[in-house]
Amino acid sequence: MRWLSLALVVFTVCGSDTVSAQSSPDAPAQVISLGDDLAATSEAAESQSAIKSAATPNPYEGDLFTRKYLSGDWNGRRLQLAERGVTMDIFATQFYQGVTSGGLSREFEYGGKLDLLPNFDGQKLGLWQGLSANAHVETRFGTTTNAIAGTLLPSNAAMAFPFDPDTQGVWLTALKFNQALSENLIVFAGKLNGLDGYALKYSPGVATNLPGLGGFQSTGLVFNPIAARGVPYSAAGVGAAVIFGEGSTFGVSVMDPAERSDRGLDNLFDGGATLASDLVLRAKPMGLPLIVDLGAVYTTADFTSLDRSVYVNLPSITPGNLPVEGDSWALYASGSQALWQSSSDPNATWGLFGGVGISDGNPNPIHYYASCGLGGRRMSPSRPLDSYGIGYYYLGLSDQLKDLTQNVRPLRDEYGAEVFYNIAVTPSCRLTPNFQVARPAVEGVDMPILAGLRLQVIF
Repeated sequence: MRWLSLALVVFTVCGSDTVSAQSSPDAPAQVISLGDDLAATSEAAESQSAIKSAATPNPYEGDLFTRKYLSGDWNGRRLQLAERGVTMDIFATQFYQGVTSGGLSREFEYGGKLDLLPNFDGQKLGLWQGLSANAHVETRFGTTTNAIAGTLLPSNAAMAFPFDPDTQGVWLTALKFNQALSENLIVFAGKLNGLDGYALKYSPGVATNLPGLGGFQSTGLVFNPIAARGVPYSAAGVGAAVIFGEGSTFGVSVMDPAERSDRGLDNLFDGGATLASDLVLRAKPMGLPLIVDLGAVYTTADFTSLDRSVYVNLPSITPGNLPVEGDSWALYASGSQALWQSSSDPNATWGLFGGVGISDGNPNPIHYYASCGLGGRRMSPSRPLDSYGIGYYYLGLSDQLKDLTQNVRPLRDEYGAEVFYNIAVTPSCRLTPNFQVARPAVEGVDMPILAGLRLQVIF
């Protein structure tokens, strides 16, 4: 009944004028990328035109053990909507996770969230060619381990956004309008979800690329947190992307640095501006997919090292007058290299991933970051939809942050590791055991060991 109530709330909100985002089951891996977000929008529009071709089966048909969506074709109406330019993905995800050792408290917590992502094709809706719109509506209930694990990076990224771990509500975190000016150039504007295009560096075919829902759960392995200062989770912004080569992209966007999960587009750029650029290069050396992502973030907004960030559990302390700094910058690089790819299913791969980042270190609380790991899909021919991953991250805190907290709550660098195995019970239902261990940034807190289960149903 709780999920039914949440679904009705979200449908009520979306039924007015919210429009949609990108995501599809068994989508290929993405790296941290503004350009990937736009490329996915373009690909989604193209795929709609082929949805009823003779060579393409109806993706909504089939029995419970073959169809990708639990709710199926809605008596034929879902395919009709897709032909008219409206598609919709609904993800219901539940978490049961606990701290078994160390941390701040040894408890198990239960919570969940509902993510609704509709997508609209303007031409099919009778408007004009190249226009599309997408949105992200999300809601959350229950509690998480984010407040008791003792780590600066939330142990459950999906439940950490858009606000504090235990806050409940319904939020419109994206409402983005896109216009393709040519086959290679897209412009966009609206409310941008900072992580929808920032999926895990290497989590191929795990039902969804939404952060924390398909692969790793720890924030340290979901995206590169070096961009935490200046890039909100939900931001107002405009930008453009160029698509070239074999799916490579270059994107630039200008955003208001204010968090707008629960706000509209009022008082734009009153607190400064954030410029983000991102270059994604795709190639196939020796026939195996390689993705390299290079990005930069620069913000003119004023911050202190202890200012609240939705991505980092900074200590709630106020050690006197803090120095205010502006003009913060960050650079990052991420990549993945497949070491194997199925000849019959290009989404079935496994390989290595990694990422690094560096910032000014003041006011950015993170001075440098690094991660690495191995992940993939199809552990065996008998389990073609299962996916798995093992990863490690290192979070180098800024000297400014350490100095500010030294006499109140001493901090040190943080690192952690995670392993998961995503079991495809059916194509529309995934059960994921997850284990994490970390050395927390707060000195004196014992190393937490976390264990949990995640159940996701795709409607």
